[in-house]
Amino acid sequence: MITGTLAKKNPFFNQAIIKKDFAYPVLKKKRIIKRRQSINNVYDLNAAIYVWKRKSLLQSNTVFMKKTLFYKMPQNKSIDIDTELDFKIVSSILKKKI
Repeated sequence: MITGTLAKKNPFFNQAIIKKDFAYPVLKKKRIIKRRQSINNVYDLNAAIYVWKRKSLLQSNTVFMKKTLFYKMPQNKSIDIDTELDFKIVSSILKKKI
């Protein structure tokens, strides 16, 4: 089992990679996408919980096994603190809740 939250950005629609100063979509779809609302939801893994059978983990090089369950967490419980700005945002939220 892995956990995550609904992604704010969808790689099928609004993410790009740059190669030699030119922009290309991160993921290519066979059909043309005209609006964000027509795309399947994608999720950000939040690394809050990982559950594996030991044997499966040792035999694999990915977090996605044959039958990986997914637990969808709310965004307010899935805030990554990777930067000083992230830390300030979470600090501000916690101050308001106290």
